[in-house]
Amino acid sequence: MPRRVGRQPQLRPAHLLVERSCRLRKVSRRAEHRREVCKSASTGSKLFFSRKEILRRKAKGFFPTLACQILVFASSIKPALLDALDADATIPTKVLLEQARRLLQEPIMSSPSPFSDPVLIVVDSLDECDDVKMANEIVHLLSGILRHCRWPLKVLFTSRAEPHIVQTFQHSELRSMTRSFQLRDFDVDDDIRAYLRQSFQGLQDSESMDAMSVGDCPLPWPSDDEIEMIVQKAAGLFIFATTVVKYVGTDHGSPVTQLQAVLQVLQNSASAESALVHSPLDALYSDALSVIPDVEKVDLVLGSVVFAFRPLSTRGLSDLLWKFQFNTRYIVKNLSSVLVISDSGTENDGAVYVYHTSFRDFLTSSHRSRQYFVDPVVFHNILARACLELMIRHLTVDMCSLGDPSILNREIENLDKRCRLRIKEGVRYACRWFTHHLSHVPWDRRTDDALILYLQAFANQHLLNWIEVLSLTGELDSAVLSLREAADWLRVRMTTRCVAVPEFYCSTRQIHMKKRCHCFAMRKDWCSYVMIPSSKQRCKFTMLFPAFQCSLKSEVLMHMN
Repeated sequence: MPRRVGRQPQLRPAHLLVERSCRLRKVSRRAEHRREVCKSASTGSKLFFSRKEILRRKAKGFFPTLACQILVFASSIKPALLDALDADATIPTKVLLEQARRLLQEPIMSSPSPFSDPVLIVVDSLDECDDVKMANEIVHLLSGILRHCRWPLKVLFTSRAEPHIVQTFQHSELRSMTRSFQLRDFDVDDDIRAYLRQSFQGLQDSESMDAMSVGDCPLPWPSDDEIEMIVQKAAGLFIFATTVVKYVGTDHGSPVTQLQAVLQVLQNSASAESALVHSPLDALYSDALSVIPDVEKVDLVLGSVVFAFRPLSTRGLSDLLWKFQFNTRYIVKNLSSVLVISDSGTENDGAVYVYHTSFRDFLTSSHRSRQYFVDPVVFHNILARACLELMIRHLTVDMCSLGDPSILNREIENLDKRCRLRIKEGVRYACRWFTHHLSHVPWDRRTDDALILYLQAFANQHLLNWIEVLSLTGELDSAVLSLREAADWLRVRMTTRCVAVPEFYCSTRQIHMKKRCHCFAMRKDWCSYVMIPSSKQRCKFTMLFPAFQCSLKSEVLMHMN
């Protein structure tokens, strides 16, 4: 059971909508609403949406995740939850209404409250859920659970004040149980001022300052006026202050010189020409990017980071952008004030992320970023082509040098390690996500013809190698969806003479619905072996996967004719 912060009997459940102009943990500790929310509630569950990773943008896993977290401090619902899953193991795949009812509402209603103090459920960054309807549905479903719940639960939503979210909380049923706060209504200047002083003191004590002569560093550094200027320009945004500190601490020059450059940029941003809401932050971002004079290379890296469906390391980015022949690691290192390399110790260790959502917003707004604008259509096209080129270049028979095409995946020793050593990170990414990028490329004759040529080469030579890689990396379940996405993309560009699409959809549907593959292996004669769990015998399909290949090839050729 989590640590109890305090007691307050007969506390009504409440939703709170907080406009997230900075991270939740950086909210002023003196702010009245924070005391009201947290003084009497233990944090029982923390969930957050994120645009950085495709799985965290989705709402489908929200209620299964919430149910698992609630089990940690409310084990009394475990029997009811297990009974529900035993009766229907497909609940996590059902619509949100069904998930909420069977994974949360019914188990909670059937169990006594395991605690007397309120428990806080935090749903962070609701605005980063990529499905507006599902985000709104989550709010309504949680409010329905709280309305009939005997447990002392509270839910805290943090979000930007997006119109659809504000409209949801203005619903008559939610008004009576909702308290709404906007962080800009609270004075956080003192917190930002303290943060800046502490951070600059850390820089002053570092080696970069020790290497400077005393004469180059006026004391006190920075001066009170310089600190005050940054605080005023930040306008309550911690990300602004954080970006200033990160930029000043980069290796492009001494901290004193870097700070003077920032202050000059901030002074220039106050001109009438650039007197916009985002002007100081935009000016700061533009200056941080200008350290690398080659704008095209900067845009290639930033566009790849922003629009990748799964974060890539610098090595993975280099794999994808190999034909452009530049040092990706050098660019990422020099953009450390706006990009961050994960060192979480997880499977995403080394992945490159955008430091803050405001920087992503800056890059995807043409009137704000100007020369650094990253157009989603352009970059999904670039990434789709890069993925196809990379697969055509690297996919071969027996990628992991197993030697035996009949061996099962579970029988291969250290399969994960072997895959990491034998299959480049960029190739693994390309195999999993190339059709997702393809599906974001709209109709354009010149663009389509180029992509179709790559698809033709891929279907003609590497389709089965692609399926083998997905099997070895544990991503075979995505093959059917990927094939269907490729077929959909081709279908809207085809003439009516092509009749291969129905057969293609039928084949993929048959595999997806009726046959769960345990192992896929290949021979040079394109014969494929698939293990079916419902049968103990090995079923040989000499025509099934070649049919996929022929279907995709015929779609490509028919369109080109």
